Amino acid sequence: MANIHVKSHLESAIKSNVHFPQAHYELAKILLEENNIIAAITSLKNAINTGMEKTSIFKKKGNSLIKRSQFSHAKHNLHKMELSKYNTSIYLAELSQIYMASNDVRNAKKYALKSLKEYPEQPQAMNMLANIYFSNNKWKSAGDWLTKSLELDFKNEITHLLLAQVKQKQKKSKSAVHHYLIAKDLNPNILSQSLDKLSEKYPNL
Repeated sequence: MANIHVKSHLESAIKSNVHFPQAHYELAKILLEENNIIAAITSLKNAINTGMEKTSIFKKKGNSLIKRSQFSHAKHNLHKMELSKYNTSIYLAELSQIYMASNDVRNAKKYALKSLKEYPEQPQAMNMLANIYFSNNKWKSAGDWLTKSLELDFKNEITHLLLAQVKQKQKKSKSAVHHYLIAKDLNPNILSQSLDKLSEKYPNL
């Protein structure tokens, strides 16, 4: 019932102000929970488009204020621009994830790359690219993206878990154990038969 009320509230907010990226994004998450994939994709694309519009507005305002030597106000608007770019990169990464879950690898890669273009230090997009390369048995490329992702978000157990699997595929067992153990330390609920097998092979690790 709670979701119905939230959904209704979000739809009303969007009707009042269609240029509201966060509302589109939150609505997309509810639609995903309802397994309404097509509508969720539409909402995410609305979030992306309105997010990019906001970014453009903040950029123009900031540059205009710089020309008028109003540096404090310019800094405020440029900060909002960066925040808008960051949020939009999340929407793009989420869209990439939906396409990947639907086995649409071409669009998954397209939107992951767009996410990084919008905000180059977006670990969620890096993880998506890693997943795409992993699914194509391109272990080195997958590992490279996961390593970059961990440089930005080291405490992500899922990233460590996937990197452990990559290392296993590369026959780098000690490194695999290392990342499995970090993942398990970050989330004790993680259970892995692969970890158990590797721990048997390297009992001192």
